[in-house]
This record gives sequence, structure tokens and C-alpha cells, in this order.
Amino acid sequence: MDNELIVEKSWWKRNWKWFLPTFFVVFLLLFGVILSSSIDGNVTDIAQAYSDNSLYEKAIEKAKTNERVIDVEEIHRKSLIDSASSKTDREYEDLAKYRKPIISKIDWDDLVNFARENLHIHTEGKHNLYISNPFKADGEEDKNYSMAIYYNGGYPKIVDFLNENKHYDLVTFWQLKNKISSVEAFNQIISIFNLELDIRDQNNISKNITLDDVDQLITQVNTTDFIYYRNAQKRNTCIVRNKLNGESYAFDGPKMLSDHVLVYQLKAKNANKELRELFRYKFEEQILVDAFEEFIPGAEATLINSEFFKIVNMWVPGKNYENILLRAEEFRKDFLVEYMEELPDDAKNTLPLDRALSVIKERTPFMYYYLHQITQKGNMNYFINWLGCVSQFKIMPVLPVFTSVQGSGKNLFVDEVLNYFLNGEYVNVINSDKIMNNFNSFMQTSSLIVLDEGDFSKSKDIDQLKMLTGNKTIQIEKKGVDSYKQNKTFNFIMLTNGEKPINHDYGDRRITYFRLDKDLVETINFLTKKEPELKNDIEIFIEKIRSEQEDFWAIIRNIELHKPYINKNDKNNQKQQ
Repeated sequence: MDNELIVEKSWWKRNWKWFLPTFFVVFLLLFGVILSSSIDGNVTDIAQAYSDNSLYEKAIEKAKTNERVIDVEEIHRKSLIDSASSKTDREYEDLAKYRKPIISKIDWDDLVNFARENLHIHTEGKHNLYISNPFKADGEEDKNYSMAIYYNGGYPKIVDFLNENKHYDLVTFWQLKNKISSVEAFNQIISIFNLELDIRDQNNISKNITLDDVDQLITQVNTTDFIYYRNAQKRNTCIVRNKLNGESYAFDGPKMLSDHVLVYQLKAKNANKELRELFRYKFEEQILVDAFEEFIPGAEATLINSEFFKIVNMWVPGKNYENILLRAEEFRKDFLVEYMEELPDDAKNTLPLDRALSVIKERTPFMYYYLHQITQKGNMNYFINWLGCVSQFKIMPVLPVFTSVQGSGKNLFVDEVLNYFLNGEYVNVINSDKIMNNFNSFMQTSSLIVLDEGDFSKSKDIDQLKMLTGNKTIQIEKKGVDSYKQNKTFNFIMLTNGEKPINHDYGDRRITYFRLDKDLVETINFLTKKEPELKNDIEIFIEKIRSEQEDFWAIIRNIELHKPYINKNDKNNQKQQ
């Protein structure tokens, strides 16, 4: 028999399994009875409220006139702005940190006027505006507070309640609304509000460029004053050339050139690597051209499109060139008519050579005197015809030689007359040693070569002169570079004090002479009797001829060239030597 103690279990432990289900069933029955008794009289009222609009419309109308309800609605709107602002402040400030110093210059009154002119305002508050949302989808309801403009710390912000409380700064909002680039939007905002920018503001603008702005940046590259090309003779060399003065800079490849334009011309100093790469791609595609370089004096365009390739003209007109062309056109239309009334219509576009000297005498009297000074023993008409060829960049196979006493004023003619029309950068004054040198890179960009005080008495020197004056092409030799052939673009003129600087056969058709026996001072002293204003002063005379240069070259540009003078010398001039 067992002696273990038997412990009896409690009532709950013995009966909980049947008690709990029974309890829940009874509870549900009681709850159903109570609910059915209380709702029986209200079911009809609830159904009526859903079917009869007047029951709740009257209540809403009363609520709209209740000042407490209006205050609550305004508080609700402000709470929406505050909650959206606190949610996106950090993200927003990162986006707009470079714009903020500039946009913060806009005061509230100007912002309100801007909104009135460009947006639809629903409600104007003291420091906020509720406007129609320009970004809502078609058919989407535009609530009166779907978008708001407000000030936070003196800085205008815009919140879009239809788009997850998204924030915009004024520039981004204006960009999206008008579907323009951020660069253009920024510039328009600056212009609309007439904001004054300092150097720091300009730097902040450059830091605000994004990838979306690359197309806009490409349109802002200065292609009016500059040309950007890859040298077809040197594929790795990319060049930017100033069309106005011919100044150019070479870069090692398109990447270096595009980076230079992006940073120094467009002021995008803080552009990241991705933006630089995209800009380079667009720059090569839309701006950079492959072209050959040539020197073509008188060509109208810097970039010349031939049938198969492009040519960049390295020639740049002198500072007076454009004014002379305009004056020549005026001269052709107005003044020349009285000199050509008897001529047939097809001949009235040019001034005959035999009349040119009388026009020069009347219009530019001191240049008329000067022409007589430097052609004392020589054919004046021949020399005027030579000047006409120079003005039209026509190459003559003739060398005019001016032999003179010292002080005759022949060098003055180069400095004050020829350089006035021709760009002085392309007028090269050299001696006989340089013309005989094998390296002649200066000829590549010359429109006039002045031989000054040279000795060409040896036969090989004469042969070199004949070759240079008679051929239409020349061989360019540079140190360390293969020689190449190009068209000759220059005329020659020789100035010397020697009696016989060139030893040549009589009758050589390439050389014509002008002998000057009287110096310029002697001539001026004689002219003072006729022109007292000269006062025997050479400086006054120089100022007089300077003042007449534009009219003088306008006349020369209109001269009809005399063909027999173009290709050969004046035989009578050689008899005088």
C-alpha cells in the first residue's frame, strides 16, 4: 500500500476548459441584444443623412462663417507648411545653398508682385501665398492650398502639397513651370527682380550648374568672336582663335580646350567630372570643327567652307579696314557719280585710273603732295595702280624699287600709309640677308614684304628675287618641320639709299624704279608757300596725311586696275637709273 499524500486540484483548474467558451458565447448574445435595442430608432436617420444633401450642406455653410473654424483652417494650413518644411529642410538647403545668398535679396513685396503678374493667387496671407498648382495632372483637383509660397528666415520657398510636400526654391520652380534650363531660369529671376550681383554671387552661380544645363551652356559658348577648331594638319592640336585680332591659343586635345572654355569663358569653375565629360562631348559635336589653316588676305569669313573641307583664315583685317570699306562704298554711291557721268552704266562701279589722280588731288590734297614726293622720277599712275592692287590684295609679279637721298620720306610711307590699310602684323620689313635665308616662316603670314637697305648685287640674290616675285607659290621652310608649298599672299617693295641696289639686265620686266632726289623737308618748305598752315613743320605735314588716310584708301579701293601695269614694269623707269 502506498503512503503518498494526495493533493486535490482547485475548481478553476478542473473546469476552465469548458467555462471559457461558455462565457464568450453568453457575452456575444448579451451584446447583440443591447445593440439591436439602441440602433432600432436611428437606422432611418442615418440612411436619410446619406440621401439628403441639405442636412450637411447647411452645417458646412455655418462652419465657414464661424471665426473659430476659419482660424483652425489657417492653423491647419500653416501646420502643413511647417511640417513639410521641417521634413525637407536639410535636403532643400543642400540643393539651394549656392542660390540662397542671391535669392534672399528678394523682399516679400516684390515676391507678391511677381506672383500677381505670373501666377494665379487663391489667398494672400501676411507671409504666405496660396496659389494654383502649375504641376497638377490634367483633371486633378486644385485645392486652394495645393501650393504655397512663404518666407522662412528671409528666404522665399515653395511647397507642393500635391507632390508629397515637395519643396522648391524660386529658381527650380520657375525652371519647371516654364520648361527651361536652370541657368536660363536663374538669369530670368535675376533680371525680373533686378538683382545686383557681386563677385561672390557670380561664383555661386557657377557652382549651381547641373547636367541639365549642358545644352544651355553650349548655346552660351562665344562663337561670335571666337572660332574653335582642330588643326587638320596636326590632329592632336585644338585651337581657339579670336576673329577680331587673330590672337590664338593651342591646346593638347579637345578635352583641354573644352575644359578651358567651361572654366574661363563660362565661369563653371566647380563643374564635376561628369558634367565636364558631357560638356566635352557636346562641345566636340556642336562647336569644334576640323579645319585646315591658310592665310587669305581680304577674305570675308574666318571660317571658309569649301566643297570638301573647312579652312580657317588666319588673316585678320587691320583696325581701319572695315571703316575704309564702308567709306569706299559711300564714295562709290555718292561722290564718284560726278566723275563718271559720261561713262556707260557698266563702268560706273569703278574709278578709271586716268581720273584717279584728280580725285585724290581734290579730296586728299596733302596725300597728293606726298605722292609726288615719293614718285619724283617715276610713273605716278603706275604707282597708283600698284596701290590699287595692294588694296584689293592682288599679287603683282613686279618689284617697285625706291632709291633716294636720306630723309626723302619713303619709310614714312610704309608707317603712315601702307600700315594704315594693311594690318601692320602682316607687313614685314627685312634686309637682304633674311630674304636669302633658308628659313622663311615669316612669309607664311605676310601681305607685304618691304626690302630695306639690301644688297642684291650677286647673281644668286637676283635669282632669289626673281623666283619670289615671279612665282605664284612659295616653299615655306621652318626649323624642325618639313617644308610645304602655299600660295604667295604678298607683294614686294624695296626702299634703299643706294644708287644701284640690284644688278640686273636692262629691260627686266620684274623691276621698276622710282628715284627720289629731294628730301621731304625741302618739299615741305616749298609747299608752305602754297599751304601756310604747314609752317615748315614736318610734324604738321604728317598729321595732315594721317587725317586723309581713310578717304585716300577709299579712293584707291575704287580704282579700276590697269591690266598692262599689273603684270609688268614701267619700261621708262629703268631708263632713269
